[in-house]
Amino acid sequence: METIQRIKELVIQRLETGLSSNEQAELHNWINQSDDNRKAIEAFLAEENLRSGLQDMYYSKNRIWQRLKGSMPEVNKTQVRSMNWRYMAAAAILLFFVGGYYLISNRSVKIKIAKTNNSSQIKNDVPAPTGTKTILTLANGSTIILDSVQNGTLAQQGNAKVQKLSNGQLAYNNNDNNALLSEKPTEIFYNTLSTAKGGQTMVVLSDGSKVWLNTASSIRFPTAFTGKERSVEITGEAYFEIAHNRSVPFIVKVKDADIKVLGTHFNVMAYDDENLLRTTLLEGSVMISRGNESNLLQPGQQAQVGAGETIRVVSDVDTDQVVAWKNGEFQFNMADIESVMRQLKRWYDIDVVYEGGGKPAIHLVGTVSRNVNLSNVLKLMELNGAHFRAEGKRITVLN
Repeated sequence: METIQRIKELVIQRLETGLSSNEQAELHNWINQSDDNRKAIEAFLAEENLRSGLQDMYYSKNRIWQRLKGSMPEVNKTQVRSMNWRYMAAAAILLFFVGGYYLISNRSVKIKIAKTNNSSQIKNDVPAPTGTKTILTLANGSTIILDSVQNGTLAQQGNAKVQKLSNGQLAYNNNDNNALLSEKPTEIFYNTLSTAKGGQTMVVLSDGSKVWLNTASSIRFPTAFTGKERSVEITGEAYFEIAHNRSVPFIVKVKDADIKVLGTHFNVMAYDDENLLRTTLLEGSVMISRGNESNLLQPGQQAQVGAGETIRVVSDVDTDQVVAWKNGEFQFNMADIESVMRQLKRWYDIDVVYEGGGKPAIHLVGTVSRNVNLSNVLKLMELNGAHFRAEGKRITVLN
């Protein structure tokens, strides 16, 4: 019994912080001692056990959060997420002794999953996108492909200097510090920053606000803010960190809605192939308006707006999942397969077909880097019960 307890401790430690070379050897030696030990590991790695464990981990975290919320209202979700999920993780996940692993990271643990026999037949695997795939359109209509230009000053637009930073991001430096206070604003120049499929970028606006653009998205903005408000327009998805200025509110125009903020962090998803416009607040407060209707959001809430529908506010949203794209991850917390495939379609620029027109009633759990080949993401999805036929950029979802 002491030996088994020691092995459990090594497994948990490996998931949390990693093992020393001596501890790694100790674990491998135990596995190789007998067929029973190896069979125990093989059972632990079985697909059904893995799938059940991943889902149990998701449900357990949310059950604990709901209990804590009821008994200790002062505990916030960020604090709960930082708690040690070691026992749930150890119950859900797999060891790493068989070769050929790909990485799934779940915030508090690092999970290595062994290769499994699966139905995906990968021909001409789709690699992870490279570069930002970003185009800047200046006020005069000329375009700059950011991946192909050197760092430094790219253009002078009115009072603003457009610069490409060393990290590949874009920044606007306003030479007129009094522009926001001007009663008669100077000439306004508008630029548009857009990403292609598989692209992602960040821009620092002239007021210091930061905007991250997801794949297949765009933002239209003035090179220098003037007057009594700061206004931009977006398509697709963007994450904002707004520089606080109480006297000059920041307004995001998206589809037929306006999002008004003073200084805050929030995410907006408004792709044309999604049935809802979703605005998720992480810090501060925002007001979302459409027509004569408006709603004030609090941190952890999400406003959902469908065509011809009233604004719906959802509380206790998993904000980590919402902004996982910004951190270079796909994160699925009981996500339906259609929404996941839309994400993959935008990122990997693939064609998705559903066999027979039907869509499997499967919900997916797990986190995987956006910097891996498509086949690795499909393997994670298969561990959740999905099945595919993959031929290059044509992915068929099987029933």
